[in-house]
Amino acid sequence: AQPLLLVFPLERPVFMREYTSGTYGTAAYFIAKTFVEIPAILLQQCINVSIAYLLLELNGNLGYLILSMTLLGSVSASTALLLGSATTTVETAMQLVPAIYVPQILFAGFFISSNSIPVYMRWLQYICFLKYGVSLATIVEFTESAVPDNRTDAAAALVYKSDISRDSWWIYVLILLAIFLVFRTVAAVVLSLRSRSFK
Repeated sequence: AQPLLLVFPLERPVFMREYTSGTYGTAAYFIAKTFVEIPAILLQQCINVSIAYLLLELNGNLGYLILSMTLLGSVSASTALLLGSATTTVETAMQLVPAIYVPQILFAGFFISSNSIPVYMRWLQYICFLKYGVSLATIVEFTESAVPDNRTDAAAALVYKSDISRDSWWIYVLILLAIFLVFRTVAAVVLSLRSRSFK
């Protein structure tokens, strides 16, 4: 996500110039950008997850791990795109990054149990996309077929402690897709409003 965050504010003047000349609209730009980014994210995740899979001796289905990390990477890229389109400079966007990504780490449920979070803040975990990405990866890695027989109880305890429902994998996927679409749409609207004021 960081390369996109660094590059997008630099691409914005080119977009503004081409938008004002009527070359293409905001929707066409975002659709094309999405179709270019997703294969790049998929390739990157194929390399990253394959290396981690071999080095960490993971047991889950490699294809599902790659797909879940690709979905998480796409949502993260959408977040960076939203930040990049809402800010005017790279420096401002970089200053906002911790405000977005640090809560992701805290509320993902992997390092800190959701029961350890104060009750009045627990709702934040449901809007953190990293929680759903970690949940999908945990489901893939700790399915009963991927865990050795002598470790099934420990794997089930980890999944339970992490507040993950194995049967809800499709809900996690839908939530990540929804966040992806909402962030892309909001980024397009923000950029469109900025472009109109540029005319």
